[in-house]
Amino acid sequence: MPTTTPTPAPLWRVLAITFLLSVGTGSVTQGLYFVAEAGCGFDRPSLFLLGVVMGAVYIPAALAAGPVLRRLESRSSKLTPRTILTRLIALGGLAALIPPALNWLGHDPCWAIWLTAGVYSISTGLMWPVVEWYLSGGRKHAALRSATGKFNVVWTSAIVACFWLLFPFLERAPLDFL
Repeated sequence: MPTTTPTPAPLWRVLAITFLLSVGTGSVTQGLYFVAEAGCGFDRPSLFLLGVVMGAVYIPAALAAGPVLRRLESRSSKLTPRTILTRLIALGGLAALIPPALNWLGHDPCWAIWLTAGVYSISTGLMWPVVEWYLSGGRKHAALRSATGKFNVVWTSAIVACFWLLFPFLERAPLDFL
């Protein structure tokens, strides 16, 4: 049976998605610490534990991304990598809304920091490998090295932009932001 070379996803699309998702990921994964400290009074040991929880959830999710994607794709032809990516983005977005929504409703949002950390880490742990598959699929040698370099510049720039966007919100109303 002949094998075909996959057609690479348009690099500009992958990089645009990378930028947007990196702003979101940076806002939540970095902003969550600021929100927890400024809005909920987390002390250093609690912030450390929050980071441990996020990593302890993210790493297994990232390692499981391939098997999970294959299992989901085998169950339904409607569950394409793009559909799964879209659902993971939505899950992460909903998780990030939990503390602000609770705050807006007049409820204590501080317990939800832990829920957001866990659910968001699962969604991004599964999401980033999918984005990276789109980046690397169909690319080899110099094209792959160039695309990877651009990917790294884009996600890093997005994190820097995220911090500039984050500061004014966190200073005024930390519990309203994620």
